[in-house]
Amino acid sequence: MGWIIFAVYMLLGIFVNIFVSMEDNAETEEEKKAGRRGWQTCMWIGITLLGIGLLYALGWVWYYFCCGFLVIEEPSFFWKIIWGLLSLVLLGFVAGLIAICCGWDPKDRW
Repeated sequence: MGWIIFAVYMLLGIFVNIFVSMEDNAETEEEKKAGRRGWQTCMWIGITLLGIGLLYALGWVWYYFCCGFLVIEEPSFFWKIIWGLLSLVLLGFVAGLIAICCGWDPKDRW
């Protein structure tokens, strides 16, 4: 699976370089727009694939740390409450990190 992902990213890199050189060597404005649209599309495909992979990995990490132990053993009710609240705290940190990466400024609340 890793080799397939590597090959896809290599192909995306090759296509991005082809479209950038096509944009740089374009003689008309229409060819420039086609080159720009091509490399932007390839970049968005790469960003989307990277995001899907990161969310998949985050899901497995979340399952392992927050839910996986419930399958193996049955903790007491007290520990279920503690792990549930800890899960919400971790979810808050993840949501905050995503918000900051998307441009939210925590100092500018009002």
